[in-house]
Amino acid sequence: MDQSIWLEFGTVHVLVAGDFMLDRYIEGTVSRISPEAPVPVVAVENTRETLGGAGNVVHNIVALGGCARALTCLGADREGDCIIDSLQGYGADTDMIIRDPNTVTSQKTRVIASHQQFLRYDQEKITPISKENLSTIQKNERVIFEGIDVVILSDYGKGFLTKESAQFLINAAKKRNIPVIVDPKGKDYSLYRGATVCTPNLKELKEASGIQVRSERELFEAAQQLREKNGLKNIVV
Repeated sequence: MDQSIWLEFGTVHVLVAGDFMLDRYIEGTVSRISPEAPVPVVAVENTRETLGGAGNVVHNIVALGGCARALTCLGADREGDCIIDSLQGYGADTDMIIRDPNTVTSQKTRVIASHQQFLRYDQEKITPISKENLSTIQKNERVIFEGIDVVILSDYGKGFLTKESAQFLINAAKKRNIPVIVDPKGKDYSLYRGATVCTPNLKELKEASGIQVRSERELFEAAQQLREKNGLKNIVV
């Protein structure tokens, strides 16, 4: 691969807006079954936490040498603190992250033993972004987009990207001729109208289009239908 691609990527400033989560892993060993219920007893040996959701996107951008600015709403909780500490540790700009005591930061905990996942439990409160927090973002439009070359909307359906917030960000980017890449969620792609590129996987394409997609022709038809219906410039499946 041409090394100049990586050198060029090092000059790119990316705004990553969406649902940031904390991935927690509890790792150990199993040697017996609980006498209280027919479930394995995990002897915990290690616990670690990593960035999940849109946070992983930021991590990848920084790992490739790019610069990232995070835009989201986190709870005023320990999980939110961990996400911000991790982002700052990677050198990401966290100045635009809103902390809200009425918001619960999403955390996904996985219990793993012998390289197998026994259990996952999620701690979160899925609610649309509040009018107050959206207003804060709108008032800070100039600062949010200052120096940005590309926008990524990373949607995990946790409430930050509503039709109103997504359309505000897309239109603000379009005014500045900044391309917008969307990693979508759900069936309603009208949220992303005007985006430069939308990147559903095959399962998401089937769900959003209602087409089974059993051939390359059907894949093209489904993508074209979604693109035209929702005013998307390009779709990459």
